[in-house]
Amino acid sequence: MNEPQIYLLVYVDDIVITSSKQSAIDTLIHGLGLASPVKDLGFLSFFLGLEVDYTDGGVLQSKPMLSPMEASLKLSKFDSPAFATETGAPVAKT
Repeated sequence: MNEPQIYLLVYVDDIVITSSKQSAIDTLIHGLGLASPVKDLGFLSFFLGLEVDYTDGGVLQSKPMLSPMEASLKLSKFDSPAFATETGAPVAKT
């Protein structure tokens, strides 16, 4: 008997599950739900900056999404503007 393969991608509090058999995914989600609350969000659309599309054969295709931030932007704590604290006093730069 050919056992289904299951792949899990875990990132912080998100889990992407895929398998060669839908019943294996359903069984895994049910088992996870017994140990901890889980929410099945259905088919994957976007994940970690990728937009996911499906073909008629069920094969995943992905393409990069536009990011709201410049890809080559260099960030520094010394170049940021001074923000006020909760009391309204400006924060001194060190």
